Amino acid sequence: MITPYNGFGLSSGRQFISKINGKWTLDAITCENYTWQISYDGCDIWRDLPWSVWGVSNIEDVFCAFGITGGQFDLSKWNQEWFDVTKQKIIIRNLKGIRHHQELTCANELNGDESAYSPWVHNIQGIKSFYEAAADVYLKAFIEKCIVEFAGLDVVYGQGNECNDWRMVRVCKDVINPTLKAHGLVPFSYAGTFKPFFPFKYDAPAREIVQRFGLTGKDLMRDCRTVRDTPAWFNTLTPDEKEIILTVANSTTASPLHEMKKDVGYLWGAESNIEEIVFKPAHHCSNAEDEQIILMLRYDSDDTNITLSDDGAFDGHSECDWNLGTNGKMYKRPSGDEWKGMVTKVINTKKLGSVIFEHTPEKQDNLDCQAGTVAAISEAIFARTGKYPENWQKYPKPVFECNTGETKTQICGDGSTIVTHTCEGGRWVETGNVCPNPQTCKCIYYLNIHDSWFGIGNFIKCIFGAKEKYCKDRE
Repeated sequence: MITPYNGFGLSSGRQFISKINGKWTLDAITCENYTWQISYDGCDIWRDLPWSVWGVSNIEDVFCAFGITGGQFDLSKWNQEWFDVTKQKIIIRNLKGIRHHQELTCANELNGDESAYSPWVHNIQGIKSFYEAAADVYLKAFIEKCIVEFAGLDVVYGQGNECNDWRMVRVCKDVINPTLKAHGLVPFSYAGTFKPFFPFKYDAPAREIVQRFGLTGKDLMRDCRTVRDTPAWFNTLTPDEKEIILTVANSTTASPLHEMKKDVGYLWGAESNIEEIVFKPAHHCSNAEDEQIILMLRYDSDDTNITLSDDGAFDGHSECDWNLGTNGKMYKRPSGDEWKGMVTKVINTKKLGSVIFEHTPEKQDNLDCQAGTVAAISEAIFARTGKYPENWQKYPKPVFECNTGETKTQICGDGSTIVTHTCEGGRWVETGNVCPNPQTCKCIYYLNIHDSWFGIGNFIKCIFGAKEKYCKDRE
């Protein structure tokens, strides 16, 4: 039987983070409440992008690991606040039984309008992409910094998010994989995603046939899913053309993802069964009949670990998790029932290995909606295995002692006031501040000084108010 996991993401947790007086700060109470609810409904693992470049208007608003010099990102300069706040977030998740899945790169920040705020595109080093060899030293330093900063926490590292570019094969081979291996780690997930129609983009003869019929590679893959379902256009091809189409349609090797798998297998060799460790992701999953799901289950060995994610899905039927596109079209994530169908199909079909069923919300702030989807996945897992995910209704709802920004104070003997506690994450934390040592001042103390005659005189003056009282701590 497979081992199923209930996954959640995909964000940098930006909804819990803001700048207060110029400092990036985590709203720990909101973060903990949100995290508790997602955990309570069964989430095992939470995947984050390195940072978010969406919804910002200048680089000062980008919460990322790199500092800023002269109005541009500086890849040689750390923004320590990113590491500190991210660590807080990871601790909160770990305390609720959730493993933190940190992506090390994200291809989407290199494209479109969002690239204007990407540290990998606009930096004083003149680098335009983490695909460039010139970026290697900075990416390696970032990975090593994460490993050091998050040591001792339940954190795993993915090569990247949706990096389906052949150049990423080199980045994984030269930078990500050897850096992780040097620290005794294995990548948790591949940077490339499973794309069943990907080979048609790179096989020239097959591409010519695609163009002749006005079809996309995705159309061909769907039509050639089985010989039995061969469409009418296929019968118009010559025998050689039929062989080309069937060969490419049944290929899962002509892709960057396959090369990434090969390099991981080569680098780690016989040290471990990589197929049972590294997760192979498929995105845009909306229902049980998606070709990503059908073909991944068909062509991958049973013991391959896979992630089925609705990241990027737009043709689902969720009534609460959607966005309105600029073209007026409604883009929806799959509903709870659609997720139940996907979970049921996979568990009924796949016999070995592990599967992460990952929901990535469109409307992250709608907690009831997201918790409902996570719960639906958990219920489907229970229906097929008889067991809920480990975190299902496990942790009690958090109770907070205080609100962020509150303090406790004490008035000292000398009339001064000190702050003894501050509220951090809904808990009182001691500051270590103490009142100054109280002074005891009396006239008779003048008699204790070494020059007794001088002391007697001052004692008499003090008695009659001609001299202030002597304080012990002056000695």
